[in-house]
Amino acid sequence: MRSKRLRYRFANRHYAYGRWPTGLPLMPSQLSPQISQINLYDCCLYAGLSRPSKTRRTTGISHAAYRKLAKEQSEQIAKNSYHNQAHIAQVIIAAGLLADHAKITQTERDLLLFAALIHDYGHRGRWRNKSAYWQELQSFASAMRKSVRLGFDVRLLLPLHQMIMATSPMAPDDRADIKDNDILSLLLDADLFASLFLPKKQVDQLTAKLKFEDRLAAPCQEMRAHFISVCEARGLASLAGQMLHERLSPSQTYFRS
Repeated sequence: MRSKRLRYRFANRHYAYGRWPTGLPLMPSQLSPQISQINLYDCCLYAGLSRPSKTRRTTGISHAAYRKLAKEQSEQIAKNSYHNQAHIAQVIIAAGLLADHAKITQTERDLLLFAALIHDYGHRGRWRNKSAYWQELQSFASAMRKSVRLGFDVRLLLPLHQMIMATSPMAPDDRADIKDNDILSLLLDADLFASLFLPKKQVDQLTAKLKFEDRLAAPCQEMRAHFISVCEARGLASLAGQMLHERLSPSQTYFRS
């Protein structure tokens, strides 16, 4: 049964993606109140998830797993300040956008979108444990317990585990081991692209939410400046991400003054 919740009206995906960056204003923003009402399963379909009749056979992940985890994800993280439904929706949309430009296979896209859906599964927001990799391990373990019961191919556990763990801020920063436009690099960039298309003033609003969630005392502008400097030093992981970012104007990304 289709969800009765109010839905965000997406722009035509191919129009928005094919006319980058002029189609960027048509993409939903994490600061938009409506994005919190997106059905995350519909979001996966919008980002290019294959049809239910093909996904289990070609990818090893059933649509039942996508639907159930999308529904539970929305219920679990609704009250988080930053790692909420809007953030997950933006990461999924960004993953689909990057997948289009990287021209990966449909099988790779389906796995990438599943990783985007669960990378912060059950995130506890400001109540989370602070030990290294704790949240990533919890997200992966919780999501996999549900997914395996719903037809998830256990042969995908290792690559999916590597993808989820790489999204941790604690992960080693070694781009040499990441291939251009593989799904791991696209997931890393999708997590950044979820808030990349914003000028600095709007980024401060998201930073304030993250500051509240993590109970940090540093001023928002100082936090933002540190984050930008780290991102600029590391660079984007995928060639697709680098190419898309280079085409943005200073008003469309906080990476530039």
